[in-house]
Amino acid sequence: MRTSCAYPILSLAIWHSNIIPISSLSSSTTPSNTKHSDVLCVGETLWDGLPLGLFLGGAPTNVAIHLSELNVRTSIAARVGDDALGKEAIRRLDNRGVHTALMQRSAFVYRESKEAGSTGLVVAEIDKVTRDASYVFDTPSAWDYLEFNPELEKAAEGAKAVVVGTIASRLGSEYGATTADAVQKVCRAAGQGTAGVVLDVNLRPPWYTPHAVLNFAECIANHSNFAMLKLNDDELPLLESWCGLSSSPQSADSTNDYDMAMQIGERAALLGKTIGAKRVCVTRGSKGAVLYSSSSVTPSNKDQIATNPGFVSSTHNAGGTTDTVGAGDSFLAALIKSLLLDGQEDVMALKRGCALGGYVAQCQGAVPSHEDAPDDLRLLFQNEPSSSSSSFMDLV
Repeated sequence: MRTSCAYPILSLAIWHSNIIPISSLSSSTTPSNTKHSDVLCVGETLWDGLPLGLFLGGAPTNVAIHLSELNVRTSIAARVGDDALGKEAIRRLDNRGVHTALMQRSAFVYRESKEAGSTGLVVAEIDKVTRDASYVFDTPSAWDYLEFNPELEKAAEGAKAVVVGTIASRLGSEYGATTADAVQKVCRAAGQGTAGVVLDVNLRPPWYTPHAVLNFAECIANHSNFAMLKLNDDELPLLESWCGLSSSPQSADSTNDYDMAMQIGERAALLGKTIGAKRVCVTRGSKGAVLYSSSSVTPSNKDQIATNPGFVSSTHNAGGTTDTVGAGDSFLAALIKSLLLDGQEDVMALKRGCALGGYVAQCQGAVPSHEDAPDDLRLLFQNEPSSSSSSFMDLV
């Protein structure tokens, strides 16, 4: 299995010296048709600076690519610069089958000595022990200035699912940023159709405020079908505190992980009822994930909690440099396909998500090709029967 299969375009040493091999980048793009897209992803398209080079990234962009790899017709709406990296981003999205007709380009606009029209760059620093990433964003960037337009409105109204994220709200009007406003208008437009809106929480200090995050959630709940909220177990207590809910810290010496997962599920249920989300999914890193589903979306017409302890592939990464960048985004893509498009039960949706996220965590970059995935992962998406350690419980 390749571990550097997302194909970086240049080394960080070259990038930091501002010497970009333009000849290696395509200057032409052929926008794809968005007419029949089932999923619309809206937010940021940027480049992740990892130890081995620059990799295409941005949470909604990663979700879009993984959905496309799963044979879901997907469009991405974001803004890149009218520069070499922007053109290369669109070219790669096209090559991965993502529809790019809604992509916008910026000319260079200088704000506070910053090239606000340039394609976004973020340096991802990888922890040597956990392989987790922390991020330093180039600010402002083109993706802060997405504009709502009739084409984007029509795409939102016609989609089956719309995916947005909290990072879109990182800059306010004092910078002239427009992405937060555009994303909220997309959510309202989705409410005019049948799309379920998925809110992906990504809290990247210092680029969030409680007000901005809760404002996004309130907009979705009030104006559209709030299909799912996705966050991790570090973000859960933060949102609980912002909503005035009391969290129950996990006991450090607890050995019963199932009980811990169910406790997280009960907290997710309370959070979902508070903010109006029909589903709340809490990812737990290597310990898997927990999914709360309200009675409005379960076959039993009862609130339900499903858990999965994580996925161990029969094919392991044999050395090489890996990171966890994009693991949560691939997990979300699998969940969206399974729950919102395929109508799979929660247990299978979690198993698929944990399997795909586990595979991506073994690779370099956020969007490795699924062609390199092990057979046991492929079988999950072919609806092959297999044993499962997932479980669920109806809540009375």
